[in-house]
Formats: sequence, C-alpha cells, structure tokens
Amino acid sequence: MELGAFGIWSLAFTHGDRREAQEAAGELEELGYGTLWLGGSPGGNPSGDLVHAAE
Repeated sequence: MELGAFGIWSLAFTHGDRREAQEAAGELEELGYGTLWLGGSPGGNPSGDLVHAAE
C-alpha cells in the first residue's frame, strides 16, 4: 500500500452529507491526492462509499 506524501483528513467524510463526501473524494483523486483519512469511529461503511466514488 502506498499512501503518498500528502493526504486529506476531514470529519466531513464521516459526518457530512454522504453524496457530497463521495463527490469530494472523486475530485480529490482527480487532483492527485492518494489518501483520505477518516476520523472518528463512524457507524456504517463510509470508507466503502468513498472507495466506490473514487473508482
């Protein structure tokens, strides 16, 4: 696994609007960010939603 030199950490990915988080994940990937850090202990599967948005 290669995390890269820079990443994005934001509570918005786990506590914000799911659709907006998915769109942001896709846009950040297009900008070259290879890592999203998810804060907290969220319920559900936000990481799965974000991975599908970035594919």
